Amino acid sequence: NKSSETQPSGQGGNFHLVLIAQNWKGYQNLCSLSNFAYTEGFYFAPRIDFDLLAKHSEGLICSSACLKGIVNQNLLYDKYDEAKKAAMMFKEIFGDRFFLEVMYHGIPAELKIIPEIFKLSKELDIPVIATNDVHYVTQDQALSQEVLTCMSTRTCLSNPKRLRQPYSEFYLKSADEMHQMFKKNPNCITNTVAIANMVDHEDIKKNLFVKRMRLPEFETPDGFNSPIEYLKDLADKGMIDLGWEKSEPHIEALKKELADIQVAKDNNNYDFATYFLIVWDIANFARREGIFMAPGRGSGYASVLLRCLKVCYGPDPLEYGLFWERFLAFKNDEVTGKRVFARPGFPDIDSDFDFFRRGEIYDYIIEKYGRENVENIGTYIGLKLRMSLTRVIKALDIAQAFHKGKQEFVTENMAKVEEILGQLPKAQGAFMKAKDKEGEEVSIKTIEDAIKYCPDFKYYMDKYPDIVTHTKNVQGLLSSFSKHPAGIVIADVPVHQLAPVRRSKKDQYASQFDMNDLESMGLIKLDILATSILTVIDRTVKMVKSNYDIDIDVENLNLKDEKTFELYRRGKLKGVFQCENGGMQQTMRDIGVSSFDDVVAAIALYRPGPMGSIPEYCERKKGLTPVSYFHPTIEPFVKPYLKKTHGILIYQEQIMQICNSLAGISVADGYILIKGIGKKKEHLISQYKVQFIDGCVGNGVPADISEQYWDTFIIPFASYGFNLAHALAYGYVSWISAYLKANYTAEFMVCSLDVANEDKKHDKIIDLERDLKKMNIKLADRDLNTCDVKYRIVRKEDKANGVDQTIVSPSLMVKGVGLPTAQNIADNKPYKSLKELASKTDFKLVNKETIAALAESDFFSKMIKEYYKATKKRLSKGKLVEQFMVIRNDLKKAAKKGVESMDLFG
Repeated sequence: NKSSETQPSGQGGNFHLVLIAQNWKGYQNLCSLSNFAYTEGFYFAPRIDFDLLAKHSEGLICSSACLKGIVNQNLLYDKYDEAKKAAMMFKEIFGDRFFLEVMYHGIPAELKIIPEIFKLSKELDIPVIATNDVHYVTQDQALSQEVLTCMSTRTCLSNPKRLRQPYSEFYLKSADEMHQMFKKNPNCITNTVAIANMVDHEDIKKNLFVKRMRLPEFETPDGFNSPIEYLKDLADKGMIDLGWEKSEPHIEALKKELADIQVAKDNNNYDFATYFLIVWDIANFARREGIFMAPGRGSGYASVLLRCLKVCYGPDPLEYGLFWERFLAFKNDEVTGKRVFARPGFPDIDSDFDFFRRGEIYDYIIEKYGRENVENIGTYIGLKLRMSLTRVIKALDIAQAFHKGKQEFVTENMAKVEEILGQLPKAQGAFMKAKDKEGEEVSIKTIEDAIKYCPDFKYYMDKYPDIVTHTKNVQGLLSSFSKHPAGIVIADVPVHQLAPVRRSKKDQYASQFDMNDLESMGLIKLDILATSILTVIDRTVKMVKSNYDIDIDVENLNLKDEKTFELYRRGKLKGVFQCENGGMQQTMRDIGVSSFDDVVAAIALYRPGPMGSIPEYCERKKGLTPVSYFHPTIEPFVKPYLKKTHGILIYQEQIMQICNSLAGISVADGYILIKGIGKKKEHLISQYKVQFIDGCVGNGVPADISEQYWDTFIIPFASYGFNLAHALAYGYVSWISAYLKANYTAEFMVCSLDVANEDKKHDKIIDLERDLKKMNIKLADRDLNTCDVKYRIVRKEDKANGVDQTIVSPSLMVKGVGLPTAQNIADNKPYKSLKELASKTDFKLVNKETIAALAESDFFSKMIKEYYKATKKRLSKGKLVEQFMVIRNDLKKAAKKGVESMDLFG
């Protein structure tokens, strides 16, 4: 019963069932059932009941499942009449679309019920199908399944009480094996083919995988006949606001973008106009409500249209040579000759908002488009190499420590994990890196890679071959499901009709399909991100306004501010976006930042892959190494695009420009090439290589030089070149935060500390407090009577009036003291004694743990000193906590006694 909240146990609990979508209606019903099971029906497991199954049975094929099915469970417990009753209920619901299942994995219980299933089949005229549960692909992987079970139950093969599966038949059997197993009943094999023939694949595919964007209708104001009309009107107004209405390059760029959006609608049936309006409306809501948003991110930052819509802001995309084609690529169709959308996959416009106000954006989207039409995107996480090795080593009990006890088992096996994994290089980005025999850098993605390129690791794998076997089998398996941190979809129909939800955490739901699956259905992903630096920026700007009546226009900041350059050059960048890392701070020092371009380049370079180019970039910038463009015949074609980066390829857009200039490959094709190289599409790469060399030769570059340039620059840099539009957007956020830190240091630091505090990033708070001293700011002593909930500027540096240092008062919110508790303490100041603190604050909020946390953070130092002066006795922090609790308990008793002694008149 779906409404029963009882823990399933034994034969009376939940049962298994197999449902297969026969057609599009069946797929929709399957989604509805799964959706309900994970929401209203969920209790320890997703559940449905017979009533719900009957209501959503149309278009579904049903079979009785394994030993855990209700029919088989009743047969197993010798309840033939109950089994018959259940089978009749299924037949009544599904008619000739219900099948009984027989399977044999070597389990005696299966042998017991197989004759009974055929008996039921004959009595009720229900066909039987032969099936096999598949837990692994081949029979030799059976022990790896045992290891996987140990991994999930946090035990090892050495444990005699572990959950085990003594049968090794749960693999994908061949047709011959299935025929041999059920040779006395060949019809149950034939019937499985009948099920396959019943399924109308085309009906499902044509309705599910549509060649259009499933977007809700966007309601335009009166006077506009289509989304594109309204979009053009908004764009024209935006051009005036930006002062671009008379700029020919911007006018032409906007015309092109709008024309391409119309082409996508006419020739591809892709309604990008509605998509842009949806994004504009969200940004407009944020501006209206005072929710600070980022300048933009990703390839959409290249769009003039998005600037006009005020979805993006900051440096001019045309001034920095950004490509609209990097966002929306179009080309002429070879068959029809029509101009069509050609970008691999749909684009997405990512939007970052104030860290603490993302929820308001999400609520607005739901309110506008309907709860059922908006859904979080699910994401599946697979076991990567290091995690696979760690868990396999423990499951195999390589340390042979299980018999020693639980603590020894954990400790000694973790020591083995560290010993073995210590022979592998540390991860750089997504993968570990090593050197091959030629000294070239290679990625270590699999255990085979690790054995090949890490000799010391190979020694251990030779010693423990079982680790190799099981790691090969478990690596890549899905280990968890979660809600995408930012991704949502908005559809023209309830999303669960296309993709049912499942639980990621308690009361949190996300689509059962990931973003690639959803995109294949015509659903467009929107990233609505929460970013803490935006909160810091917004609060700093408001504090500067409050303190000095100065308006800072963060959308149009001076990109030549000398104080900001100096901050980058000195590497004093704690709290500055993208510059928290010590290595990045050193990179900024090494580069000697003297332009905004340097900031953007550093952000693009400081990543695995291009990081090796940083020293060369620094030397060329400083004139220590001559700038080279590979070959004299190539230089005229590439120099215009590489001059800003001192001849070094950094950005994907440079690849697109060079392929166009040097070889005549269109910019749109250049982007397709980059994506092809990234995904190692060899046929596509070979095709473009021929086109590249032929184009170069046509421009007077020798074929051998062209091939060398292709192999040396195009292929490797296309693999890890950074998106310039994204780097520019990130660079601008970095610049805003650095500008504020350089020019309004105290305000920026106080806001950074408060945001980290509210986000409970205690390690970051420690780093920021240390940074205060480097910025000539003193952190005042911690004291209950002088500190507030938030950090506070007590005194500003004013050397003209003899004030040589800024002083900042700490926050009461330390680790162990949350916002409500800190607020309660601050609201009831001052406190002359522990008794006053105990009597004036809330008993429930200010408890033993609170006092211990405050004492550990030295908030009672002054009180302890005064106690010593008065009594000549030392009071430890522990004794202080004890005294507080004695006082608090006495007050509680007194309060209780007072209540008990009250009469009707109080």
